[in-house]
Amino acid sequence: MPDSITNIGSYAFANTNLNEITLPQNLKEFSPNAFAFCESLQNIYINDENDKYVDIEGVVYTNDLKTIYSYPSGKVDDSYIVLDSVTNIGDYAFFSNFNLQSITLPSELITIG
Repeated sequence: MPDSITNIGSYAFANTNLNEITLPQNLKEFSPNAFAFCESLQNIYINDENDKYVDIEGVVYTNDLKTIYSYPSGKVDDSYIVLDSVTNIGDYAFFSNFNLQSITLPSELITIG
């Protein structure tokens, strides 16, 4: 994806057959449901130079690691442990992932979107 992209809207890539995607350096905002129902999407990577988002093993967090932002729809794990630093689960963070059976939440969690 070109670095000129700064915004990705709701359902922009919904129902596509993406396996993975790398979001660009200049991305400032993307809808957490931009990749809804992408059943093959196992990893969302973030360009290392992006100053707003970061990925941890293909899962998107805000750069300060306080918010889990987007968990890929097609990630096949049946459980996930959210980082201890997280205080917020963003709106639609786990939207359309039907493989998860359990999510371990951090003790300092404040908000679930």
